Amino acid sequence: MSEFTGKDSYLQWVWSGGTLTLHSNFRTFSWNPSKVLHDVTAGSDAAQQQITGIENATASVGLLAQAGGTELIAALAFGNKGTLTVGVEGTASGKPKVILPAMSQGAQVNDPYDSVVEISCEFVQDTGTYTEGSW
Repeated sequence: MSEFTGKDSYLQWVWSGGTLTLHSNFRTFSWNPSKVLHDVTAGSDAAQQQITGIENATASVGLLAQAGGTELIAALAFGNKGTLTVGVEGTASGKPKVILPAMSQGAQVNDPYDSVVEISCEFVQDTGTYTEGSW
């Protein structure tokens, strides 16, 4: 296997207000799939034992803010529900693809006086299961 950079990443957020392409100005992306763990340790167990429960994925994106970028702020408003589609290696056939039904946790703006303005947003899994597959 060989390493790759994020320059070919594909990020799209589809919500009731439309479709927003995020990959054109993203800087960071994190995908964190997980499952709730339930402790089933009991009696004479010598070590903790767990079983898995429901899935609980999150994703976050960091973007460069665009002048007059009200569409981005509206799309990432807290509580917006939609679908986040991600291809960390792009959209070529066979490359990994994640689809996450999600709720936006709202745009967070970092506005330094001497650098570019950045917007970050976290998405939490909502109303369905995520899928990890390929294009």
